[in-house]
Order: sequence, then C-alpha cells, then structure tokens
Amino acid sequence: MKRILLFLTFIYIIYPSTTYASELYVFWSNDGTIVILKNQTYEINFDEKIDIYGIKHRDQANRSRFSVYDENGNKIYEQSDEIADNDTTIVNTNILNAKKIIFKNNNTVMSAYIQEFKIYSKPIDGPPSEISNIETTADHESISYTFDLPTDTDFSHVNVYKDGSVIGTTTDGTYTMEGLEPETEYTLVFKTFDTNGNESEGVAVIETTEPEPTEPEPTELPPSEISNIETTAGHESISYTFDLPTDSDFSHVNIYENGAVIGTTTDGTYTMTGLEPETEYTLVFKSVDTNGNESEGITVTETTEPEPIEGSESTQNEAGDYTISWSSPTTGEMKILIGGQEYATVPASDLSITIPKNDMEFDMFGEPDYEIVHIKEDGTEGSTTKPDLTDKLGNVNAINLLTMIAAILAMLGQFVLLGLAIHYAPQLIRLVKEAAK
Repeated sequence: MKRILLFLTFIYIIYPSTTYASELYVFWSNDGTIVILKNQTYEINFDEKIDIYGIKHRDQANRSRFSVYDENGNKIYEQSDEIADNDTTIVNTNILNAKKIIFKNNNTVMSAYIQEFKIYSKPIDGPPSEISNIETTADHESISYTFDLPTDTDFSHVNVYKDGSVIGTTTDGTYTMEGLEPETEYTLVFKTFDTNGNESEGVAVIETTEPEPTEPEPTELPPSEISNIETTAGHESISYTFDLPTDSDFSHVNIYENGAVIGTTTDGTYTMTGLEPETEYTLVFKSVDTNGNESEGITVTETTEPEPIEGSESTQNEAGDYTISWSSPTTGEMKILIGGQEYATVPASDLSITIPKNDMEFDMFGEPDYEIVHIKEDGTEGSTTKPDLTDKLGNVNAINLLTMIAAILAMLGQFVLLGLAIHYAPQLIRLVKEAAK
C-alpha cells in the first residue's frame, strides 16, 4: 500500500508552465496537491539550470520545508522555517544555477499536503527591467531618444519624466522632445511600467541642445563653369549638351548671343532653331548661383550644315527623255553631272532639267547615272545628291542582275585581255622573228 501511494503521488505532480494570466513570471507550478508521506521526500528536477528569483509555497496541513541544490548536489538554499497549517510563504530570492528542489516531510505521523508551489523567474511583485542602449540626437530645438525596451513579458510602457512630472509615454522605444531652447541642458527620466502597475527606478538621460544655426554669409565667388560640351548641327538648328557645375548653390545657366540672354537651362541641354544654313553661330554659356553670381562663361562656336537637296528624282517621258527634278533649295544654281561629267548648270528655281535619252548615262544597274550639285549664290558648291543605291539594290530583278554581271564581265574582260597580251607579247615577237628568218 505504501508503494502505491508513492506512485500515485508522483503521477499527481505538475509539469513546467509559462502561461499564467495573473502571474506572468511563473517558471514552474504544481497542478494539484502534492502529497508527501510521513518522513518522506519529494524531488523536482529541472532539465536545465535555472535562476530562481521568487518562490510561493502553501501547505494545507502539518509542516514541510524545501531545499534547493545545484547540478553537483550542493545545497544552495534552504527554507529556514516550516510553514504553519494552510499558510502561505512568499520568498523573494536570488538563487542562481538551481538544478533540483527537494521537499521533506519531517512529520512522523501524517502526510504533508502542498497545495501550491510556484517558482518565479523574477522577484514577485518586483519592478520591471530598465530600458537600455539609449542614444540621443539633438538639434537646436529638439532632442530625439531611441532605446531598447525591457524583455519582461509583463512590460506595459515607458513613462517619461521631466522635473518629477510625466510629460509623455512610449511603447516603441522612441521619444522626441520639441520646442526646446538652443544650448540648453535637459534631463529626462525614463521609467518602465508593467501590467501589474509596478514602476522601475528609472534611467536619467541628460542632453544639451545645439546652438541655433546662423544663416551663412552670401558668397561673392562665381560658380564653376559648364563642362564636356558637345554640339549637333543641322542646316537650320544646333543642339548643345553639357555637364552642369556640381556647386551646391548652382541655380541655372544663362545663354548669351551677341551680349544678350537668349535662353536659360537647368538640365544641361539647349537647342537653337530657325537658323540659316552654313552659318557660324557663337554662344556664351554662363552658370549662375543662388546668390546671383555669374561665371565668366564658356564660348562655343558652331556652323550649321549646308541646306540639303530635297525631293530629287528622275522620271522618263514617252519620248524616252529623262527629267531630273528637286524641291529645294530654290536659290543659286544646280549643276548636273551625267556619268560623272558636268552636263549643264541651271537656276535652282527651275526645279527640274530634261536630259535627252541619248545623253543619259547608266550605271551597272541600268539606272540613270546623274548627280545634282547645289551652287550657292556666292558661287561655292553646297550639297550634292545622287540616286540612292539602296533603292536600286531593292529593285534588282533577274534581268537586271544578268545585265549587271555581263557589264562587270565586259569591264573585267578588257583588263584580262590586256594582261594576256602583255604577258605573251615577248613570245609572239620571238615567233614572228623566227618566222621571218
């Protein structure tokens, strides 16, 4: 019977738990009355060494006491007095590296009944841990605080005190004071609160605001110049790209022509339009800062391209003659070349010229071989144009291809015959002389 009671007693023992609504720091608790027979002991063994900061012990009848041992079996704590019937002992302890607890019933007549035994991982009803790793950032009118919150499971919030009064609360580890005086020392105390209403002693933090900033004196130094300038010219426009200055007070770039501002830019690009073909243009790019200072400037000279000959084409009429036409330019003259040779010069305003079929030369594709050269009003040559070879290649058919091959062979054949003649000439001369003998 004695062994059966002991067996039942051990089945009745509790397992570790950490989920308690009212006491969040319970590490171990019994789940029902622990019965210890007379003159017997009862052990609680832990898988790992634990630190015990509080113990709650309630005995229903008779007297019992307990001792705490480390992993080597050394007694590191002993309950000094047995508790009275149905009494509760609450002990705040600091027992480190505990490995087991042994209860002993010294009563020689009756069993001991432990109704409640709880082990706490922090002092019972003790204050929460303090904040840590505090950092501050101050300017002339505010101070910001960041810190790590305590890891206590019953942590609630942090009260922020100034001159003994709460000026704010925080739950996210940050706090900022604003509207402060420059160059003034401020002391705050950060106290943690738990869900049981316990408040820590607090951590005092002293910080001083920065001096009030002063406006910098305007500089009279001019900004840096633009750099890496590139130009792209057409016959009626010029585009400019460049790198802007890296000065912190850079504002914009003024563009000057003949001493007058003709434009501004802030993105490193500028384009002049409506220009005359083959005309030189000189611009000056001056950078400007926020104080109104202007640089000496960078001078850029560029010339527009010649006016292109546009709309040129050749058509054949019923008589077989060819009309070569263009749409622009209309000033100056047009020199017409046939087969690479100058054929005629006509006013550009005529917009066309007719070439008799017998005068037209043809290229290897069998297409009219002509070229138009614009003669400007000052007598100098401008743009030139000739039929686009790509168009001809796109229109090659079998007949044209055979004609082209035959033309190439005929041209090459002449050189082959000439080469053979030169090679065999000495032998022919020798044969003729021998025949003459």
